Amino acid sequence: MSWLPISLNLQAWPILLIGGGQVAERKFRLLQQMGAKISILAPDLTPLLREALANNAFEYIAGTHEKLTGMEKNYKVWVSATNNSQINSDVAKLAKVDGTLVNVVDNIDLSTFIFPAIVDRNPVSVAISTSGLSPVLACFIREKLEVMLPKSLGRFANQLAKIRNRLKQSGCTGQVKRRVQKQLISDYFTGHSSLCNLDEADIAAISKRQTVAPKHGEVILVGAGPGDPELLTIKAMRILQNCDVILFDNLVNREILEYARRDAEVIYVGKKAGACCNKQSQINQLMLDHAQQGNLVVRLKGGDPHIFARANEEIEFLADNDIKYQIIPGISAAFGCAASMKVSLTDREYAHGCMFISAHLSSDSKDDVDWEQLAKLKTTLVFYMGVSKISYICKQLLANGVASDTRMAIVENGTMMNEKVYYGTLDYFYKNPQLVVNVCKPALLFVGNVLQFYDRGNDATSTTSLQPSEYSV
Repeated sequence: MSWLPISLNLQAWPILLIGGGQVAERKFRLLQQMGAKISILAPDLTPLLREALANNAFEYIAGTHEKLTGMEKNYKVWVSATNNSQINSDVAKLAKVDGTLVNVVDNIDLSTFIFPAIVDRNPVSVAISTSGLSPVLACFIREKLEVMLPKSLGRFANQLAKIRNRLKQSGCTGQVKRRVQKQLISDYFTGHSSLCNLDEADIAAISKRQTVAPKHGEVILVGAGPGDPELLTIKAMRILQNCDVILFDNLVNREILEYARRDAEVIYVGKKAGACCNKQSQINQLMLDHAQQGNLVVRLKGGDPHIFARANEEIEFLADNDIKYQIIPGISAAFGCAASMKVSLTDREYAHGCMFISAHLSSDSKDDVDWEQLAKLKTTLVFYMGVSKISYICKQLLANGVASDTRMAIVENGTMMNEKVYYGTLDYFYKNPQLVVNVCKPALLFVGNVLQFYDRGNDATSTTSLQPSEYSV
């Protein structure tokens, strides 16, 4: 790291801005937003700067940069914001001789300090720097953080400071002070705290927490979405950044774990069809053990926890053991894959609804799907875990009256860079089951004529698409 980020007291270190044109005008607006005490040295000012001067927004020193000699006594920070490269160079040389901090706009070689991109949640601020190499990248990162950090963070920080002072006055140990503050921060970022709106009496009451033993932890069922890390919800990301333990499934993209707190304990509890895997009872016990140790536990599931993820079994277990829990929904695999295919699952003409169906079924299962009823519905069908049962699914749909030319698609690695779509008709997939022998599992099966819209805006680079002449109709 060649440039050290620092926080500068702009009241104790007033800034001298050299220049009165449009370049200086842009820099003035930034400095004003930061609450800086500003003086401007320039022979003339733009209309906007003259208007700001009339409102006493800065001190004006009429003249050229030749007046700078001796000004280092009153101004330890200079910003050269002219469109004249020679003037900027002269300012930088003079500043360096006198040991004055100088920033030359858009010239890192002449500068001894640079302005970062800033996320402002006063009194909290986050500075992002690329060492001057890519301001656009710094701004992009700032935009991401603007979304992630709550707007109320500044008010929360002020209230937390009052509680910290109360704790210091109480004489409790440093360990207790850290524990209380960490719990308050965790509550805030997991959505359980209204600390921003507390009055003095509330603050006094909260400050007594140092006498309370640590409570049981909590389990949060979090949907990791269909695969693409950028489809993770903001709330899920905040939870991951503040949890202590993560129990994650086989369907969770490992890249998503990069968003987790660095020192969180990460435990794989995935299940794979036909393979030795973690039993649900073992997963339940892990949740219980870690929660009873006072940890914030994330049970991270692919897609959405509400859809074929055995969430009810885990909820019931947690409730029976008096463990606090909540659920953070995620984008389901069905919605994610449909979006990747650029297809709507419903349509006024072709599908009045959509159905999610578990394909953990067999031809002799008593709990099998009511295929006759299913075939009558004007809906898009989405089969989860159905690749190995594709012949049976196609056979039942065809036998119960679904048209042979009904569109069908199989999506593997949905929303990921290596996504692949197999697309054709119901009859073709039924007669050619070998087509999907090498499909990566799990994958989703879509059946319904809304899929005809897949023909628009999709190319063959990520698709095994059957041509219309190949359809068996």
